[in-house]
Amino acid sequence: MSWSGIASNQTISCNNLQDAVNTGALCLKSSIPVSNKQITKTEADAYVNLYPDYPSFAAKASNQLVVKKDLPNMIGYSARYGDAAYRTFDGGYSWENISPGGAIVIADVACSNTGNYVTILLENGYIYYSSNYGSSWTNISFTPNASTRIAMSRDGQYQTYCRYGDYLYKSTNWGVNWAQVTSAGARNWYAIAVSATGQYQTAGDASSSGYIYRSTNYGVSFTAITGAGARYWIFDAAMSNSGQYQFIIGNDGVSAPFTSRIYRSEDYGVSWTAVQSVQYKRSLACSSSGQYIIAGTDGGQVWISSDYGDNWSQANLYPSGNTVWDAVAVSATGQYMFAGNYAGSTLSYYSNNYGATWSQSSLGAVSLASAAFATESCYIGTTTTTTTTVSSCECITIYNEGGTTGNYTITNCDGSEQSPNLVAGASRTHCIQTGSSIIINSGLLTETYCGTPCNVTVDCGAGC
Repeated sequence: MSWSGIASNQTISCNNLQDAVNTGALCLKSSIPVSNKQITKTEADAYVNLYPDYPSFAAKASNQLVVKKDLPNMIGYSARYGDAAYRTFDGGYSWENISPGGAIVIADVACSNTGNYVTILLENGYIYYSSNYGSSWTNISFTPNASTRIAMSRDGQYQTYCRYGDYLYKSTNWGVNWAQVTSAGARNWYAIAVSATGQYQTAGDASSSGYIYRSTNYGVSFTAITGAGARYWIFDAAMSNSGQYQFIIGNDGVSAPFTSRIYRSEDYGVSWTAVQSVQYKRSLACSSSGQYIIAGTDGGQVWISSDYGDNWSQANLYPSGNTVWDAVAVSATGQYMFAGNYAGSTLSYYSNNYGATWSQSSLGAVSLASAAFATESCYIGTTTTTTTTVSSCECITIYNEGGTTGNYTITNCDGSEQSPNLVAGASRTHCIQTGSSIIINSGLLTETYCGTPCNVTVDCGAGC
């Protein structure tokens, strides 16, 4: 049987697993035997890349047989306008209800790179957070106030959410504790995006004379970017992992007819340019590089860009017209995309080929408020080797997205070397001189340029 024909609770054979690899559903780690033998947890972990802490997989004994839903290839979350939250393990086709329960109204959802940290924002400003893929939840109550969007860093440590007519709120410990960001003032906060490290954060003020606000210090303080103009910076924002590419929705009014545009920054939020002005925008998401973008509209279609927002095409999802595409998500590479709406038919759709073709998800007619995707399992716990040479003296942050400790080497211009290890899920920032190289040996360590050039050549710890 093909991988696509296997039910979520059905056991997996070696041949089934090979088909999953052949069709791109999972990524090969080591050679899979040709056999109809049903595989155990230990065998699955040996043959393909997995989310090792995914609850149903982690709970199994090493010699226990696995079923399809134990081997997620793409973790994602969506939230219904109302009291339901959902989790997908296959990039948006299959969904399961993981709601915390009770009389709640969900506004937004955000998740970490590996998907284990997930936070639900309620419309009244309350928070539900989870560190185990939504298997259990902890509630945090605030003074009730209309709340709109939430975003988090790659590892989930830094989180910021918007309260309308109030302050931004931020957490620096995975959503456990929260504090007002009073330095930015009480405004009609409506859009927020956060970089991989949490260092860069961009928020939108949805007032008639509102501005984009930018933070370069993990949300401690925000500065108005007046050069982008005063307008309604509303509904949503998105950011590449490095923070270099940023996108936000800017409207020139609140009642038709008015112009609705997507604005782009290519310099960490310093300057902004309008790149798309078709239809009334409601939602945004981008891949880790910023290359792939998905935008939802009100009364129109879902739009896709594969070149950092230079050009756009319609996804042509059914139906058009009376639809509000509020829930859009895209995976780290851009391969997986999801779009859900809360008006009209309220159907949702997913794509596993960069938005080229779309299929209806199994979620059915559910009014969705938001969605978020983690990184594909292909890039969790893998091994890779890359070399990067910097063109100037810069601070570079290394992330270990692998499941085990990885090592890397910095070779300076004078030939001296630094060869530190980095535990799974951690990051470290180095400042290195012109011509230096970073050689990444294992653990899927990725590099991001962060911050301004500086004239030091030693490890500078948590930042520059």
